[in-house]
Amino acid sequence: MAGAAMTGVCPARNTEAVAVVYGPVPRILLYTTTWCSYCARARSLLDALDLAYEDVSLDDDPGFRQRVYDLGRRWTVPLVMIDGDPVGGYDELAALDRSGVLAERLAA
Repeated sequence: MAGAAMTGVCPARNTEAVAVVYGPVPRILLYTTTWCSYCARARSLLDALDLAYEDVSLDDDPGFRQRVYDLGRRWTVPLVMIDGDPVGGYDELAALDRSGVLAERLAA
């Protein structure tokens, strides 16, 4: 019956409904592979900033490129999502950090 509670709810857009069913949704999701150097850079940046994130490994997902595209309209990893919204990859994450927008967004 738990599946019925989620019918019609997109977890990426309705974090309150997801929290009711599954618990709190991490503010930062990082979709990665172990062999991707940009994924390692994104992890290192988030670690250096002491930001909590959930690292979702796509190593064992043969269709990971389609999954990443479906979530963030891009074909490459890493895919960084903040509060359910795709923000891009490492370059976009680093730019948000340099501009101060990342800190502002996470302070909200």
